[in-house]
Amino acid sequence: WRGWNTPGFAHTMHQLATLSSSANWRILDCVTIPSSQKVVAVRGEETDTTPPRAHTFDPSTWTWGSAVATATGEFGGNTRYDDIALWVAADETVYAIGCTDNSGLSGGDTTAWHVQRSTDAGATWTVVSTRPFGASVATALESVSNSSFTSVRTRCAANNQGDVLMVRQYNDGADKMVQYASSSNGSRFEIVGSAWTTTPPTSVNVLTLPDGSFGFVAVV
Repeated sequence: WRGWNTPGFAHTMHQLATLSSSANWRILDCVTIPSSQKVVAVRGEETDTTPPRAHTFDPSTWTWGSAVATATGEFGGNTRYDDIALWVAADETVYAIGCTDNSGLSGGDTTAWHVQRSTDAGATWTVVSTRPFGASVATALESVSNSSFTSVRTRCAANNQGDVLMVRQYNDGADKMVQYASSSNGSRFEIVGSAWTTTPPTSVNVLTLPDGSFGFVAVV
């Protein structure tokens, strides 16, 4: 579903048609390309052997295109380690960040995370970073064991200066939320501040404000 009316408020909601059966989907995120109003969706599935798929919605025909495989990895196919997020850069390149192996979500192993991009509205994808997390992220994850870690939700937003804010919700025995920031369109992220560990919000979505700053909406 999507809502739009100038200057961007959801005055009305329209169903964009049914993308596909979602019975075996584990993760899904969508972004809109401003100039064309095309919607790019990337989804992961339950099985670790199934790579993520991208679909593009064309507003001129009101239809979704066929599934396109992204560049590599599961992007969260494991049932306990689902994680994927999209954002659109100033030049309308679509970026996706996800985990290609569940060991990369805990234990300090950040090599399993990849950033991919599409310059053609989701039709083709290339890997642009195979280690987007810096040392501060690895240090923060080293104390978390795989057996106790469950990723809940990750969302990103970008401004016209190449800055990206990523907010992740996870559970390592207790619900937590943490922020990451990048000044390189997501090629490298570092932790911003410390994890929100006392009654963190849920269902977080990140947004870019007109002045280039960031905010988020959530259930608190």
